[in-house]
Amino acid sequence: MAGILNKTRRATLVGATALAGLFAKASTKAATPNVVPAGKPQSIDPVSLASSVGASMVGYLASGANAVKRSLLDRGRDTISAFDYMTPEQIASVRNGTPTDVTAALQNAINSITTYAGTIELPPGNFRLSAPLVTSKPGLVLRGASRYGTYLTAPGGATFDMLRIAHQQVEVTGIIFRPATTEQLPIRIYAGRAHIHDNYLLAAANNAGIGILLTDRNPTTGATVPGAYAHTIDNNMIGDSGHAFAYGIAENSTIGITATRFRENNIISNHPIQIKKGGGNVYRDNLLQCAGSAPVGVGIMLGAGTTGEKISGNYFEGFKAMIETLNTSNNHQIFHAVGNHNDNCTVAVADAGAKNYVIEDAVQKCETRNGWSTAYPGASWRLQTAAGKIAFAADNAGNCFLGASSGTSHVINRAESTEGAVILSFQASGGPVCTIQDARGRGANNANAMLWMNKSSTTGRSINAAGTVNTSGADYAEYMRKADTCGPVAKGQIVGIDENGNITDRWALALTFVAKSTNPSYVGGDVWHTDPRPTPPAIPPANAEQAMLSYYADECARHEQELAAWDTAHEAARLRMDRIAFAGQTPVNLWGAQPGQYVVPVQDGDGISGIAKNEVDMTLYEYMRAVGKVVAIETDGRARIVVKVV
Repeated sequence: MAGILNKTRRATLVGATALAGLFAKASTKAATPNVVPAGKPQSIDPVSLASSVGASMVGYLASGANAVKRSLLDRGRDTISAFDYMTPEQIASVRNGTPTDVTAALQNAINSITTYAGTIELPPGNFRLSAPLVTSKPGLVLRGASRYGTYLTAPGGATFDMLRIAHQQVEVTGIIFRPATTEQLPIRIYAGRAHIHDNYLLAAANNAGIGILLTDRNPTTGATVPGAYAHTIDNNMIGDSGHAFAYGIAENSTIGITATRFRENNIISNHPIQIKKGGGNVYRDNLLQCAGSAPVGVGIMLGAGTTGEKISGNYFEGFKAMIETLNTSNNHQIFHAVGNHNDNCTVAVADAGAKNYVIEDAVQKCETRNGWSTAYPGASWRLQTAAGKIAFAADNAGNCFLGASSGTSHVINRAESTEGAVILSFQASGGPVCTIQDARGRGANNANAMLWMNKSSTTGRSINAAGTVNTSGADYAEYMRKADTCGPVAKGQIVGIDENGNITDRWALALTFVAKSTNPSYVGGDVWHTDPRPTPPAIPPANAEQAMLSYYADECARHEQELAAWDTAHEAARLRMDRIAFAGQTPVNLWGAQPGQYVVPVQDGDGISGIAKNEVDMTLYEYMRAVGKVVAIETDGRARIVVKVV
């Protein structure tokens, strides 16, 4: 610092405030430029001030712990103010609202961002434009003081875009756009991932012009811009009762604006949102109000190239149609609308013949149409009837459902069925060849099997067959309970039946004798374990939140424990039962027999075995005890008998 400071003032001069009082009008004494009268601070000449000498001499230290010292100059350059590039006269003009063109100054401020990202602050005031402002770098933030305090305005008669977003990830917030003619477009976006929020856009003439245009074409060169999608446009006020746009937000692209989100905007327009190409956009929690006095226009217009839009949680007020689609394709889902509010709208949907879309509304203020849905809980898509019934659905695990929306396996369900009604009919040449009817009677064993089948509660029947029922088994068997003292019984083993009707392998306890089945065709008495098998939990949808996934994991663990307990109980019950042959053919564990002989039970220690006897050698008592007559010899040498009824 040139010159000498008054010693009595030096101790009180601290920081930027003291420095401002320190430098007064420069001395006019040319001979001694560095000497000032006592008690008067030295001044800084305009050249030094313009070169930032003053700010570089003032230190700055943040109040938090471990802060590092910086100069006030360096701290001031963290953000850029539009005023940094304006003359004092321009700044005064902006502040007092005098219509002075500051386009070049604003563009210079934007162009000062030479590296990735940077923030341009627009203080309160009226910034008058005469040409488009064009972004300079990805990540640029253009921030006004508030959407009621920072104005971008334009002169009448000119035709241009007020702001062109030509770079990725640009953010615009806190600005009110006031075009002067309908040809002046407030915001044109032809880059990707723009974030436009908390702004206020007013039309130059009521029901005219466009508020925000989304495109993928450079307006200067006409070239297609790749990656012009995935924008977020939220919490903006677009139009009001006297300055509504013809189209609040309009998309006109060649390949669509996939994944763009419109959220919590207040749009007053006869056509608040127009999407010509679209592609998986999400519209949520917007207040869409018609600018006319009677229901006119359309809340959301979908062009012929749109597909997969989800329109949810919006408030439509005063439109001729909430949604209009021009897509006539039947090959894919056009859109899915759920949870929208209809206030004085004539119809929910106006279409040009499209059929594959779904309208859902809990309070029935939206009509329900046939169509495909990709946003149904637990299902990756579904087909719904005009009456609201689910006709077909499929989940992310590959399960298909007819008449149902979810399950842990393929499901065919006939809604509102009664017992005896046909659930499924297999037909040939128009006539049924096999039908499955509603049967509510239960009692089947829940052991692992290829098929479980209920019975009719009225007739007790499970199957009626017009022809034969062919199986690979060779005998008819029934389950019988084993006595507590009975050990394991091998296939073909001769055993007795005690006075309680239980199977016994003890000769002394046997009143009559039978053989265990080896390869039964039918088995009766299968009622020894009918407790229902635990069912697994439903698989959550692919887009399930973490809480649901955690709950599903807990339910799977619980199911594994329940299934293990069920298997243990089932196995314990099975060990107390055995299948006894009562008709047909079955091998018995007897070797050396000849066809035509009878197998007669005999005592074998405490147990039971058998011998083969010729008919002429048998007593009546032995014949009555015989378990069957030998008809063939198995390849292992055992006798095969025709079972004799006890």
